[in-house]
Amino acid sequence: MNLGKLYRTALRVINPQVPVVDDNRFSHPGDTKISVTEVKERYRTYLMTHYLGLHITIVSVALAVAGVAAATLIGRHTGSPLELATLWILWLGSVAAMAAAYGGPMVGVFALPSYIPAVSDLVLPLLIGIVEILLFTVLVTGHGFANILDAWFILTAVFAVLAGFGVLRGRSHYQRGIKNEIYTIDLSEIISLYMQFLRRDVIGLAVLATIVVVGAVLRVTHAVAQPILLLPSLVTAMLLLGLLGHQQTVRMWRLLLSEDSRPEELASGQTLELADGTVSSPSLQSPVAQSDQRPSEAG
Repeated sequence: MNLGKLYRTALRVINPQVPVVDDNRFSHPGDTKISVTEVKERYRTYLMTHYLGLHITIVSVALAVAGVAAATLIGRHTGSPLELATLWILWLGSVAAMAAAYGGPMVGVFALPSYIPAVSDLVLPLLIGIVEILLFTVLVTGHGFANILDAWFILTAVFAVLAGFGVLRGRSHYQRGIKNEIYTIDLSEIISLYMQFLRRDVIGLAVLATIVVVGAVLRVTHAVAQPILLLPSLVTAMLLLGLLGHQQTVRMWRLLLSEDSRPEELASGQTLELADGTVSSPSLQSPVAQSDQRPSEAG
């Protein structure tokens, strides 16, 4: 007799009027079978769920480390006021990097096609998360102000490179979805416009990595005299600009997916009014719209 049966027998002896539920009723094989339809439903959102869950976990850990780093900087009593101010600028830049890495997937992951995550879909976010944590850790564990600056610049350059590859990986998913005709024609045009925003993000990350590397080399070699706050402030400003870029992407999605928007207007070359200017999409005209225009042009 197993423990479950012994427990039910004891209940019957103590109080015969108490109903005892038979556990076997819930473990019948027929109740636990998984159909192909159910697996396909899971498959449709599996890649999106993977990215969301992974990035939420990473940012949660990074936020905790950021709080510890901030508390340590508040209690720091060594170094000049200028050095402390620089460390706080680096802390702000680390927060901006974390927010940018988290915000990127959040503003476009819902449109990912159905794919099983590959190794790169797992490794890249994990590596980016490790670098995010190290950006805060080096601020409170580094020995010597100059060593902290050097380590932070190196980590920022690595972060920019990894984030760039991450954006390219996400862009390849959308590109493959369009190539395999997974999206409808009107949605393909929207995804194509979104891919232009991703291309902008890749260029921005490449510029950030270049500035960090060149600036750090010039600082270490003393080839050019530069104020202590110049490079940290510039890098932090660029990371904050990345957040503004995400906000522009959010505005694009809201305009294109609003109830008042009409995909056929996008196909005909409608101009989107964004926060910092306009983005026109005449090159995203669908094959259907082009074929509709040809007879009129011939006439």
